Amino acid sequence: MGFKSRHKNRPSHMRAVSVNDKGALESRMIPSEKIPMAAFMFRFEPPGIITGRPRNPGFYARQWHLNDREKLDKLLIEEGVDNLAVSKMNPHIFARMLAKIAHSFAVAEIGLDNFTPFLQKMIIEGIETPSYYVGGDFTVPPAERDGAMHWVRLQPDDNYLVATIRLFAPLGAPLYHIIVGTLRDGGMNKFPLKE
Repeated sequence: MGFKSRHKNRPSHMRAVSVNDKGALESRMIPSEKIPMAAFMFRFEPPGIITGRPRNPGFYARQWHLNDREKLDKLLIEEGVDNLAVSKMNPHIFARMLAKIAHSFAVAEIGLDNFTPFLQKMIIEGIETPSYYVGGDFTVPPAERDGAMHWVRLQPDDNYLVATIRLFAPLGAPLYHIIVGTLRDGGMNKFPLKE
């Protein structure tokens, strides 16, 4: 993708795995510069507070990934391996990151005095039920080629203040809906009038 990184100590190699003729897993290392770009995220169901789903420590999530399949298949054939091992992704940590983005955006846009926040305990302590406030759409909209790389929108609904986040919009990544809190009296004045 050509993004610049602040990390100077990226791994020089990545683990590749294959099954040998005896059915056992074998692994070996492949230089990182040979690995094509890939992005991994989650698709979440809507937040439990919206759907009426009780607090639950689990997430009903599906993986979303983007890679250059042609380059990846070519590399696997050249290296004689079945697949590449990728890092584990934790949906709770990912949801906590989304909560931090949503909460800080709401504070910056309308001020902490204008809403009752729901996410502070999750952000600070990492509560075990993030799917109650953090969710998304299983259906992923098309890529947005003419806009920003990432965006956040804040809007009130009938009961809650909702932040919608899209990371890597030009790559067609999923949408996330985070229930930031409830508006306090006068908080609605921070939003433009709907026509």
